[in-house]
Amino acid sequence: FPQGSLIQAPIWGLGIHLSGGAMHEIDSNDVAFRNCAQDLWDNFLPKLKPTLIEPWMDVEINCPSQFASDVSNEFSKRGGVVQDQTIEGTDAVIRGETALDTMFGFINDLRAGTKRSEE
Repeated sequence: FPQGSLIQAPIWGLGIHLSGGAMHEIDSNDVAFRNCAQDLWDNFLPKLKPTLIEPWMDVEINCPSQFASDVSNEFSKRGGVVQDQTIEGTDAVIRGETALDTMFGFINDLRAGTKRSEE
C-alpha cells in the first residue's frame, strides 16, 4: 500500500506504532501483521484526513569552502534541511532536502551573498 488515497502518490514519512498486542506462536505471523497493516491503511488512515503537501526535492549544492557556512545558513533559512556537508580542499558539498517552492530565487540570493563576501 504505497499509494495515498488523494492522488495515488506515494505516502512519505508515515510511521505507525502498534501497542497492546500479545505474541502468540500460531497467530503471530507475517500474514497476520500484513492484514493488520492493511486494515489500518483501509480504515484508519482516511480518518486522519490526509492532506497534500508541497513537492520536496533532494538538493546538492557545490560551492567554494569559504562560503559553505553562508550557503548552508541561507538554505536553512528557506526551510531546507541540511543532511550532510563535506569540505574537500577548496570545495564544499552541501546535501539536503527542501520544498520545491523554496528554491525559486535561491541562486540569485546565493550569488548576491557570496559576491558581498568577496569584497
